Amino acid sequence: MAQAEPAGGQAGEFIDTLDAPAAAGHAAGMLARLAEREAERTAAAEARAQAVAVAADPRESVDRFLEDFAAHRQQLEAELEAAAAGSTSSGGESGGDGGALAPLLQRIVDLEKAVADAAYFLPAYDLRQATLALAALRERQEVGAAALQPRRRFAFNRKAPKAAAAAAAPAAPAGSEQQHPQQQTGGSAPAAAVADGAAAQPPALGTQQQQLASKQAQHAGGRTIRGLRDQVLVLQRADAAGQEFTLSDLEGCTVYLLAPLAGLFLHGVRRCSVYTGPVAGACFVEGAEDCTLMIAARQVRIHAAHRCDLYLRVRSHPIIEHSTTLRFAPYAASYGGSEGDLADQGLEPDGGMWSQVHDFGWLRATQSPHWQVHGAESVGFTSDDGGRLKSRRRRRGAAMTPTVGAAAAVAALFFVFLIGAAASFNLARFRVYLLLGLSCLLRGVGYALKASNAASPASGKAASYLALTAAGYGISLAVICLLLGCWWKNSDAGAGLRRLSIGSRLLIAPVIALGPICGCVLAGLIYGDTSPAVKADAATLREAVAWGMLAVLTLISAIAGLATLLAARQRGSSSVKAGADPDLLVAVLLACCSLLLVSGSFRVAAVYHHSLVDNDATFYPLQALPELLEILLLLWPKLMPRAALGRGFARWWAATHHQGGSGSSGAITNASSAAESGTLKVAKGSEW
Repeated sequence: MAQAEPAGGQAGEFIDTLDAPAAAGHAAGMLARLAEREAERTAAAEARAQAVAVAADPRESVDRFLEDFAAHRQQLEAELEAAAAGSTSSGGESGGDGGALAPLLQRIVDLEKAVADAAYFLPAYDLRQATLALAALRERQEVGAAALQPRRRFAFNRKAPKAAAAAAAPAAPAGSEQQHPQQQTGGSAPAAAVADGAAAQPPALGTQQQQLASKQAQHAGGRTIRGLRDQVLVLQRADAAGQEFTLSDLEGCTVYLLAPLAGLFLHGVRRCSVYTGPVAGACFVEGAEDCTLMIAARQVRIHAAHRCDLYLRVRSHPIIEHSTTLRFAPYAASYGGSEGDLADQGLEPDGGMWSQVHDFGWLRATQSPHWQVHGAESVGFTSDDGGRLKSRRRRRGAAMTPTVGAAAAVAALFFVFLIGAAASFNLARFRVYLLLGLSCLLRGVGYALKASNAASPASGKAASYLALTAAGYGISLAVICLLLGCWWKNSDAGAGLRRLSIGSRLLIAPVIALGPICGCVLAGLIYGDTSPAVKADAATLREAVAWGMLAVLTLISAIAGLATLLAARQRGSSSVKAGADPDLLVAVLLACCSLLLVSGSFRVAAVYHHSLVDNDATFYPLQALPELLEILLLLWPKLMPRAALGRGFARWWAATHHQGGSGSSGAITNASSAAESGTLKVAKGSEW
């Protein structure tokens, strides 16, 4: 306490030394500095606000748009109430034909279009409220139009003649629908026109049909593509730039709109692929099923779409409603001048809004189950001198595909052959197993390249895959030829074929060689640069061609096998009956060999054309057929000692090798009994 007094005294002396004028001047200086800082902050904020106002589009002001929208809505409501009051005062007897409400309908349509154009900068809540208000206005307009319709009196009238209907047809607006020349070539494309929204729809329409009529009326001045089936449509810059397009009632079609568009509306498209340039306005998608859509637009709205893949670039949140199983990915299409078009529309660079989807049918805080993010896919478009379009796709992901399954089957075969080579005490069989194992190893490496997408056309490694696959098939076919050569030299059927004339051989040889030729030609027709009708993305056409090809070539192979049996019987040997089973087995071997050549050549030719669709379930049999046939071709006696086919092969093997190829009936009988008892053993070290 004694030491605190001096300190307190010193503090008191310090305070006493500050006079009142000095303290007041110090406080005034501090307040002046604070006021100066506040003025600088306010000036900087005003400068930033002015810069934002100068840089921003005056049409994108949310407050101004909402004020204008509220004014137009109130005016429309007042006019609708006046029209309803006039209808009530007149008693509805002679209210007219509803023509007074036609301008109101057009104004509602214009207001809907304005809301759609402003959807990319409006908040989600304001956009939803504006949409609901427009729906209420349209419903009131339809009710008023129905009330103003005159009552029809009952009378017996004859049907109007067809000439009157034909004369009334030109009354539709001339710009309602414009058919493209390529579209008119389709035989299944209907030519029904889209009339104006006020006249095309009856008074009592459902809400969904009213919205559809409104959207069709918005695009009535553009071009409409409707009613196509399984066709490819390509529109270049000269045909599509700056226009609005409506794609309606399409199925199994591929549409390329390679130009900047003013607007885009899709309705009722099924199993279609649509690739477009940047859209200046909004894009509406309604009723799409099992489609692939690649679209760049300011705003994208999707309604009642199911099982679709959408590759988008947008400036606002994509909006979905009443939709399920949608997958979203970034827009990755490119064509001549696409980068400049995207920059002109303000869509460059990508802001990542494609993954920020708003689902109006899912109001919870958790992730919507109706959509998910999809893996990336890049598509490039070029036009050659002939005007044909080539698309190249590269998928990313480790999904289970037929190529992965084929690689697994080849790996299993490789281990089987490796074990067979290790357990074999016969030099000939050891060589066979070793060669077949090498074949599977080469094909397995090729499948691994293809499964990892390293053998895509853009990577430059497709030649490696083709070389490995061709080498693997070459080794397998070499082994089969060795076995068939042994049969040709030592069997009865081979002797019978050797006695045939040159003309008969020339007839049989092309039949066997027809398989790979047909495989390559058909693969080129399906996947090559052919007419659009053949190259269309029609799974049914490809499936029919593939299975028809296999059926025809199976029949040809069976005929070739029967020819070998007939040739053996022409020899007239006494041992033909005993050797009938081996000859039947050889016929099966020939048929399987031909199918192996067909399927292998088909696969190689399809990959050569860079168009083998890896996720298409249609080609599962074609992918797995070579390996399955190879297993059937390599039925050894020791692997199937008790099967009828194995016993027949054992009798033939013993008759041609173990007995020195004597071909006597006694040797065959002894070999048959030995095979049936399971005690047949080939001499160690015996060669072909």
